[in-house]
Amino acid sequence: MYNGGQADCWYSGHGGDLWVEYKWLARIPPIIDLVTKPSPKVDPILSKLQQDWLNSRYDEGRKVAVIVGWKDGGVIYTSKSWNNPLKREDFITKCTAKRVDIAQFIQSICL
Repeated sequence: MYNGGQADCWYSGHGGDLWVEYKWLARIPPIIDLVTKPSPKVDPILSKLQQDWLNSRYDEGRKVAVIVGWKDGGVIYTSKSWNNPLKREDFITKCTAKRVDIAQFIQSICL
């Protein structure tokens, strides 16, 4: 069933639950801002419904993450860090998570 704003994936295991919203960047803009419009022609990466849903679940004490990927890796946003813009250079520096790292992150919470 479709629920507007709900995270893409829910992982569950003996160690706990994790909700993850996945995003993909075809190119890296000068500012990676997940919640506001970086320019009048560019929509935010997270919709208002997604922002509200993710922030509300986090405030309830649930484990929530936003994973933003591009061709060279990904950044795992936790602890509501998706609300903070990153400069392009900072995103590239933090963009170290490979698929195996993302899988290990999920396993570390759920298993």
